[in-house]
Amino acid sequence: PVDPYESTKAVVDDLKKLAGMELTLAFEYLYAYFSLREPDEISIEEEAKWPGLSEDLRGARQLILSVALSEMTHLRWVNQTLWLIHRTKPEIDGKKWTYKPCLVASKTIDEPDPSKDNAERTRDRRLEPATLKNLENFEDIERPGSFLDTEYIKLVDYLRKNHSECTEGLFQLAVRIDSDGMQHFQKFKDVRQFLGNYPEDVFLRDIKVAKVAEITDEDLKNQVLSALRLIESALAELHDAYLIEAVAGDMVKANAHIKRARDEMHALSDVALDLARKGVGVPLFDVFEMRS
Repeated sequence: PVDPYESTKAVVDDLKKLAGMELTLAFEYLYAYFSLREPDEISIEEEAKWPGLSEDLRGARQLILSVALSEMTHLRWVNQTLWLIHRTKPEIDGKKWTYKPCLVASKTIDEPDPSKDNAERTRDRRLEPATLKNLENFEDIERPGSFLDTEYIKLVDYLRKNHSECTEGLFQLAVRIDSDGMQHFQKFKDVRQFLGNYPEDVFLRDIKVAKVAEITDEDLKNQVLSALRLIESALAELHDAYLIEAVAGDMVKANAHIKRARDEMHALSDVALDLARKGVGVPLFDVFEMRS
């Protein structure tokens, strides 16, 4: 059982927090994906010593990337839930409020506390390789009954009880987000099984998060800055897409912005993978310092 929401304001406040956490997790998972070696990097000698390594890497990379992309979908769904609530309740507690796209990554993540039963703790966001320990952490975050899962269960419960006040599809949207959590949990569990039979230096790149101010190679610095500008541009496109859909309901214009955001993220993947092969990790969260 979970404590129900006491008001619409509490729902809106939590959704804003959840949007930030979804974006943070998407970036943490993306960095973990970039930290894994690619199957075609495995030599014949390595494959002979570690049979199945190439295919296990292929499977692990696909699963982590799919969860990262799913978190971006959740980010959109959380924003959509916010603007749909705004349409039905433009006033909360007698005060007007305005929907604004939530596209700033949370600085912290709520996760299970391994030292206590049924307890949560807060940690700072971080970009780290896909070590078995970090993969276990991701698994715990997505585990049924964790903070994320509980928050979405609360949202589903609130919308079920207040269904008459909600636009068509809002309840189903919340159910879809909630049910995805179990899939994420299972995928990270599968990734750990894929990689658990190998030493970490066999499947991981030697990668470190870049500190832009400390990079002396100008070409390398420009490549990192290019990656950050692509993220910045993608988020700006999503901002415009969400706002257009929320305010004007113009799906044609909104989808044009979403397509440009996807194109930017595809370009980011190419740049980030090239940097990762050089041992350089894109400092994904730096984009929010650039925007502030």
